[in-house]
Amino acid sequence: MVPIESLEHACTEFLRLRAEVEVLEPRELRERLTATVRALAGRYLAD
Repeated sequence: MVPIESLEHACTEFLRLRAEVEVLEPRELRERLTATVRALAGRYLAD
């Protein structure tokens, strides 16, 4: 378990860990990370 100060802060911190991390809870953080990763994939896979 990792304490977080906000969802935005946690999202930024966990994205730094790349594929080395899996967020299970809270659901809101997992959903935010999923949306961010999908947006990044869409940007880079569009070519």
